[in-house]
Amino acid sequence: MKRSMTLVITSLLLSSCLPNPPPKIVTDPHLGVSIAYGSFANVAVDTSYQLFIPPFNSSHDEYGFSTLLDRRGKASLSEAWSFGKKLHYEKGEVHTMRCSDRGNCPTLESGIVMLDESDFQTGAKSGFEFELIGKGGRAIGKIAPESFREVLALKGKLVPVATSQAKVTKPLPQ
Repeated sequence: MKRSMTLVITSLLLSSCLPNPPPKIVTDPHLGVSIAYGSFANVAVDTSYQLFIPPFNSSHDEYGFSTLLDRRGKASLSEAWSFGKKLHYEKGEVHTMRCSDRGNCPTLESGIVMLDESDFQTGAKSGFEFELIGKGGRAIGKIAPESFREVLALKGKLVPVATSQAKVTKPLPQ
């Protein structure tokens, strides 16, 4: 069973206002892990919200993508699905901006969807469609195959930095 990565560092994802960073590898020598990140992309299929993702692969053979939902009102995301298959979803942080329209203020919700290697490889061939579900709303995203291919192109460069037994608890900041 592959180790699960939990929680997204929201400051990483808030960089969506900046130019799209190129794919890269981030290394943490203390945890003994390196993580390949793909480009940050808006994959929302609806214009009423924005759904940003960077896919990743770690040197511990963990695959998935971080999510950042930007919408009005809190969705309280708790599940991820793809064509009848429930995916492993780790809820992250929620930030609601102050505004005068109670209950309908701009909200950012982060999380991580973990994939097995075969789903990641399939995504690299034909893309990957998914739905995030919460008690206050839903968000559907479609990730282009190129996003997964960027990460797989960096896979050969991933090497454990140390022989650490530490469990990775968060994706590393880019």
